[in-house]
Amino acid sequence: ARVDNNGFNPVFNKGDGHAMQFHIQDRENAILRISVLDEDLGQDDFIGQFCVPVTCIRNGYRHVPLFDANNGPVSLAGVLCYFQQSPIS
Repeated sequence: ARVDNNGFNPVFNKGDGHAMQFHIQDRENAILRISVLDEDLGQDDFIGQFCVPVTCIRNGYRHVPLFDANNGPVSLAGVLCYFQQSPIS
């Protein structure tokens, strides 16, 4: 998802409430990676990331901490996410 020029209070996909949806075929082997980049005119700067097995994600609002390229915590950085998993019908 893209955030246009709003680094302090980003809203993804214009705040429509459906930022991203995935259809996962193999939940036991799926990993969700959330990465945060600072988009510049030249190269985008990596800020942080978080990886989690899909089977460990619980529904609801979650604070997602960010980690740097060496897997160290990024001080005072995180993303508030809302997760909702539903079975495929």
